[in-house]
Amino acid sequence: MDWKDVSTINAGLILTGKRSPLEYKDTDFFPPYDDMVAIYHKNPDAAKEDLVLKVHPDAIQAALYAAKNLNGMGEAADWPAVLRKQANLFRLGKQLRRAGEKLERGDDIDLLPISGEMQALSESRQTGLIKAEDIDYESFVPLERSGWKVIDDIFGGTPKYGIQIVYGRTGVGKSFWLSKRVKEWLKLYKNKTAAIYTLEMPEDEYLQRSINMYPELNSYLDRLYISGMATRVEDIIAECTTTKIDFVGIDFVDHLVNDESPAGYSRIYKQLVRLGRLLRIPVTVLAQPNRAAMYNNDRFLRMHDIAWSSMAENSAWQLIALQKANELDMEDETFPLFDEDHYYMINWKQRGGWPAQQGPGAIILESSKTLWEGEAYKNRLWRPGSVGRFGRKKKK
Repeated sequence: MDWKDVSTINAGLILTGKRSPLEYKDTDFFPPYDDMVAIYHKNPDAAKEDLVLKVHPDAIQAALYAAKNLNGMGEAADWPAVLRKQANLFRLGKQLRRAGEKLERGDDIDLLPISGEMQALSESRQTGLIKAEDIDYESFVPLERSGWKVIDDIFGGTPKYGIQIVYGRTGVGKSFWLSKRVKEWLKLYKNKTAAIYTLEMPEDEYLQRSINMYPELNSYLDRLYISGMATRVEDIIAECTTTKIDFVGIDFVDHLVNDESPAGYSRIYKQLVRLGRLLRIPVTVLAQPNRAAMYNNDRFLRMHDIAWSSMAENSAWQLIALQKANELDMEDETFPLFDEDHYYMINWKQRGGWPAQQGPGAIILESSKTLWEGEAYKNRLWRPGSVGRFGRKKKK
């Protein structure tokens, strides 16, 4: 049955009193039954004489005949759900036809809404409003295991669908941090894929550097995609909606911004939030500190130090500053300092697992031959000001 047939049946069920018009949206009906349901929404007690002013009597008779011939299936099947699905399929078909025409002309198209509707249909649910009683909120968790032990044990994981924004000064190893993040994620989720968009260097150089640092990454190359060609956020969205990608890493977001202004960054971050929300995948974005924080090396990075921080703070599910520090080059004692260099992952904001979206604090990594592979110092979380007896070592 197509959309017209299912609309006729549902209209008949309404006319015979077996279904309430309030169960439906009028826009889910094939014409002229959309007008009929709209009339009932305005006047639930409308008589058939009122309907024939806008709906031809033949259409009303066809609906009554279709409902009568269901042979007992009128109550057995969820006809409103069938109608919603057929309406969504029809609308998706129209979108695909329009998209196809644009593609044939060489025009750009927005694939993300189409992909989101296709995913919703594949999950056998309607798009748009869902009754709260039908949402499985009890099994939802905002954070998922990342496979990176210190992050999972101390922060509680990484965002399941939202954006993780990671920033740090030049030379701290942001790209290597992302490679380590992807390596651990692919190691944990053995049937999933990941994509890294490297916007600073070609893909062969990026992969060579990553594997030299983390040779284990070699084991997951069949599920890892790398692109050094993207120049626009639209390019990334298009590829992620046409290729099955379960995790996206972007190195780094500033290269996607043509207009270096609040509006320019706002547009990019909004698009990346949309990507994670509609495809239901995690998105990790590397970013730079602002100019003032970039050259002020004698203190720890704060939340507001990220470039165009307002939009980044609003968009991030998890906001992490990366920093290398020791007592010789730092005056700030927000977190413990040591004679030798230690690496810090400072979580300034996290929506899941901590109250009021506050950041839980910092992980301090012990020195290691491989960058970001160190164990967590004292295997604990360091909140701002919680230096205590494990704090700064005295100079000899």
